Amino acid sequence: MAKETIERNFSRTFFAANVQVLNTTYKYAQPALGYSYVFTQSTLNSATRATNRSHTVYGRVYSQVANQVLVGVEASVRRTDNDSNTTGTKSKTTVTNYGVFAKYSF
Repeated sequence: MAKETIERNFSRTFFAANVQVLNTTYKYAQPALGYSYVFTQSTLNSATRATNRSHTVYGRVYSQVANQVLVGVEASVRRTDNDSNTTGTKSKTTVTNYGVFAKYSF
């Protein structure tokens, strides 16, 4: 967890964590499951506060096509909760993403 002061009366607190389980037994199909959590809280004048929480669950399948090259597909679901004590509003958003990626390690 970290806290930064941007201006005299404005500060932001944030925390991020990620856990991933990867099966590297097979060269051509390496499945992975993961979870990511992000928390941010912005405070202005110690009275105005906005809080955001994000939970992401994702699944990936990698394939090693060369010594330093991985390609794969990914699917994820992200749930975001936003709270603001100034306006009294709360919102929840769910987003689903799909993607194809390539990773080169040098």
